[in-house]
Amino acid sequence: MVHPEHALKVSETVEYLKALIKCRDRLQDPRDDIESIFDKILKWKKTLGDLEEQETIVARKFRNTGAT
Repeated sequence: MVHPEHALKVSETVEYLKALIKCRDRLQDPRDDIESIFDKILKWKKTLGDLEEQETIVARKFRNTGAT
């Protein structure tokens, strides 16, 4: 339930819905971004060599950036 003082007026509702439509038009399919990131990670990992070498390089990169 919405208190009457919190209810949107008709004009406010229309503006809100227009804003939602504009937002929807700006957004793309997130799967494209996820697949692109995944492909970049796989490509990067292939350049690192075996798993032991990968662990060493990844640990070194995180240590250099200050990430935990």
